[in-house]
Amino acid sequence: MRVDAREVVVRGGRRAVVRAGETGDGGALRAYVLGLAETSDQIITEPNEVGSVETYRERLGRVSPGRGELWLVAESSDAPVRAGGVIVGDCVLRVPERHKLAHNATIGMGVAEGWRGVGLGREMLASAVAWARAHPALERLELSVLHTNTAGMKLYTRLGFEREGRQVGRIRQADGSYADEILMGLRVG
Repeated sequence: MRVDAREVVVRGGRRAVVRAGETGDGGALRAYVLGLAETSDQIITEPNEVGSVETYRERLGRVSPGRGELWLVAESSDAPVRAGGVIVGDCVLRVPERHKLAHNATIGMGVAEGWRGVGLGREMLASAVAWARAHPALERLELSVLHTNTAGMKLYTRLGFEREGRQVGRIRQADGSYADEILMGLRVG
């Protein structure tokens, strides 16, 4: 299934293009993930765990839309990636390898500092949910969110996700404290 690029206007009038990621985005995607790891306590990747440009190219190349996988990226309309610009958000749907789980897709997403709280995450996630609803192989989406991410939980709830569980103390933060992981799901098929 194809994803058409579309320009979105978020709060404050800023513009971004939401589109399917391509292998050529490896360098921009790595730089974006490194920025997330350095500026957000809501993701579990540490800066020293961010892979190489080649790693991101390989990951993008392994995305299988036929199985229900999708990797959306958002790039600033002012500086498109193909012209050396910057990725400012992403939303990934991954399908497990096991046949009995292949009707599920797990969502991972992030938004770059400076683009948080303006509606970009909602635009990407709404696009991914609509795509998943139209995909014949997908019946369910699932995600996890740190209990401290109240804005994320509000967004997911507004888009129809329901809380399904809590894993207490699942994430150990850099300062030694622990965060619970909230499990959420949404039927799409």
